[in-house]
Amino acid sequence: KTVLLSGSSGGIGSEIARMFDSEGARQILTYLADDRGKVEIKQLEETLSGSYITIPVDLTREEEVEAAMKLINKAKQ
Repeated sequence: KTVLLSGSSGGIGSEIARMFDSEGARQILTYLADDRGKVEIKQLEETLSGSYITIPVDLTREEEVEAAMKLINKAKQ
């Protein structure tokens, strides 16, 4: 299975990412690329052992969502 998880850099999102990782899911992890998000996603990456990609995206900005979708579609190939 492939999972798209937004807000994966901290709190509940990072715990869900760890859960899916332990189940062997392939993950597409999005996060807000501010200073805090960058640090939190690096910390999360250190705990994951499965297949994943990370994509910085501000979900309130349409152009960033469109760019993220292009990356996701490219990763599916």
